[in-house]
Amino acid sequence: MPLINDQKIQEVFNLFRNSWVVLPTSVVLSAGIHPRTLYNLRDEGLIIRLERGLYKLKDDKPLSNPDLIIVAAKIPSASICLISALDFHNMSKEIPHKRD
Repeated sequence: MPLINDQKIQEVFNLFRNSWVVLPTSVVLSAGIHPRTLYNLRDEGLIIRLERGLYKLKDDKPLSNPDLIIVAAKIPSASICLISALDFHNMSKEIPHKRD
């Protein structure tokens, strides 16, 4: 027996399909969907948790640049700069370094 009703599942799926590749928890909450609905979808394997507060549909195609998509979802005004931009455009063999 499913823990959530079909209407709530459809509401969450519609949020993904209409405007998001990655769905932040805040969008789910602002749409009036209870957090437990999101967690149940995760527990049933219908969505995947990418990182705290970010989810994607399990059946969607794999993300081409998951790290960049996560950063863009968390910090919409972020920019890809310097070595990271060169790496993104395959213009450098240098690996972007980790900042401590």
